[in-house]
Amino acid sequence: MRTHSTSTNLPAATIAPSRDGILVLSGYGITVRVDRGHLILQDGVGRQRRQGRLHRATSHLTRLVVLGHAGTVSLDALRWLYDIGASFIQLDHDGTVLVATGHSREHPQLRRAQALAPWTGIGTALTAELLRRKLQGHIAVVRPLEPGTADTISELTEQLQPTLTVDALRQVEAQAGALYWQALASTLTPFARRDVVRVPAHWQTLGPRTSPLSKSPRKAVTPGHAVLNYLYALVEAEARVACLAVGLDPALGVLHTDLRYRDSLACDLMEAVRPEVDRWLLQLVARRPFAKQDCFETRAGQCRLLPPLTHELAETLPLWAQAVAPVAEHAARLLIQETRLPATDGPRSDNDLALSSSSRDSATQPLPTPLTQAKRSAGRPSNQGTPRIRQKRPALPAKRCLQCGRPLRRGKARLCGAACRERYAQEVRIPLFAEAGPAKLAALRAQGQNPTSTPEAQRKRAATQRERAAARKKWDREHEGEVFDPMQFTRDILPHLQDVPLGAMMTATGLSPRYCSEIRRGIRVPHPMHWAVLGHTTDAV
Repeated sequence: MRTHSTSTNLPAATIAPSRDGILVLSGYGITVRVDRGHLILQDGVGRQRRQGRLHRATSHLTRLVVLGHAGTVSLDALRWLYDIGASFIQLDHDGTVLVATGHSREHPQLRRAQALAPWTGIGTALTAELLRRKLQGHIAVVRPLEPGTADTISELTEQLQPTLTVDALRQVEAQAGALYWQALASTLTPFARRDVVRVPAHWQTLGPRTSPLSKSPRKAVTPGHAVLNYLYALVEAEARVACLAVGLDPALGVLHTDLRYRDSLACDLMEAVRPEVDRWLLQLVARRPFAKQDCFETRAGQCRLLPPLTHELAETLPLWAQAVAPVAEHAARLLIQETRLPATDGPRSDNDLALSSSSRDSATQPLPTPLTQAKRSAGRPSNQGTPRIRQKRPALPAKRCLQCGRPLRRGKARLCGAACRERYAQEVRIPLFAEAGPAKLAALRAQGQNPTSTPEAQRKRAATQRERAAARKKWDREHEGEVFDPMQFTRDILPHLQDVPLGAMMTATGLSPRYCSEIRRGIRVPHPMHWAVLGHTTDAV
C-alpha cells in the first residue's frame, strides 16, 4: 500500500536587495550561481526557502552578504558581482569575517610606504590619530550618561601624542576603554513584556564588555554585546573593502600586530568608527525592545543572534561604509605624504636612492578619493572647492511591539493591536497611573495646594460615597444574617487576584485604581459585595 506524505513545501519567498542595495543570505543550502546572465539566489532553513533572480542592469546590488558556511557560490557568480561593482562578504555564525571582496586599486608606492610606516614614525602618528578619534567618539557617547567619566576620558585623550610609543598609546586607550564600558554596562536592553520571563536576567542589560566565557569581547553573553560584535564584524568587512579601494594592504597594520588570520589595518581603521556603532546600538535599544526569537543561548552560555535581526543589522552596511571611507582615504594620504626611508649611518645604495626618489614622486601626486568622491565634489563650480558629502541617515531596524515583540509598521505606534494595547494598559499604564496620582497629590500639598478640598471635588466625592453607601446598605439587607469572614477572602480569592489586571478589577467593582491595587496587594479587604465579582475575574484570566 502506497502512503502519501501530507507535508508540502511552502511557496518560496522572493529575495530582493534592500533600498540601499544590500542583500543578505542565511540558512542552509545557500546557492549563488549564474544562469543565462542572471544571478540565481537561494537560501533558507527547512521548508522555509527563499529564491531570487537578479539582472545586472536592474539589480542595484552593492553588497551580497552571506551568513554562515553551508552552501555554494560559483566562480561565475563572483565574476558577476565584480562586473557590477558589488562586494561579496561572508560572515560565520560567530561573526568572524571569512571573506570581504571589493575592487582593488593597485598602488605600489602606497604599499611600500605602508610597509615602512612602523619604522618611520608615521605609524605612531597614524595610531595616535585613530585612537584620538576613537576616544573623542567615546566622550560624545558617554557624556549624556556620565559627564564625570567623559571628563576623565577627555583628560586621557590629551595624552595621545605621536611622541609616545605604540605600546604606550595602547595603554592610554585601554584605560579610557575600561571607564567607557563601565559607564555603559548598566544600559538597559529591554525585551518585549511577553518575553521578559523567558530570557535570562543578565540579558536585560548591556553588561560588561569582557565575556566570562573568553575573558575578552568574543563570545558575548548578552544580546547587546552580541549585536555590537556583529556590527563590528560588518565594519571590519567594510574597512577591508575600503583599504582595497584606496590601494592599501588590509593586512599590514600599525596599531594591531600582524596575525595570519586578521586584516590588521582594517582593524586599525575601524577603531575610529567603533563609537558610531556604539551610538547606533544605544539608539536601537531606546527605539525598540528585543524579542525572544531574536537570539538564543548556546549550551556554553554564549548569546547568538538569529534572523531576521541579523538581516536587519546587515542592512546597516552603507552606514559603516560611509563612516570608514574618509578614515581610509586620510590614512592613505598620510602614509604617502609623510613616509620617508629610515635614517642610516652608512651611504645609501642605488636601490635605496631609487626607492626614495619613487616615494617622493608618488608623494607629490595627490591620491584619488574613490570612496568619498571628495575631489570630484570639490571640483564642481557650484561647490567652490569645498566637497559636499551626502550623509546617510542612520538605518534602524523596524520598531517592535512593546508587549509581544512583533515588528511594527512605519509610524508612531508602539503596540501592534487591540489585544496588546489592552494588556499593556492593564499591566503598565493603569498601575503607573495609580501610583502617579498619590505622588502628584503629595507634591501639590507640599506646595500648599490641595485639589481634593475644592468645592467641586468635595461635591463629587460626597455623591460617590452616598451612591456606594446605598449599594452596600442594599446588599447588607439582602444578605442579612450571613457571616463573611475576611480570612475567607484572604485565603480563597486574594491569591488568584495576583494575575488579574487592575483594569479588570476596576471594571468589575467600580472601585478606583488605587483601591484595587491595595486590594491586590493585601492591604485592604473589600466589602463582601465585591467578593463574587472579583472571583469571576480570576476565572476569566
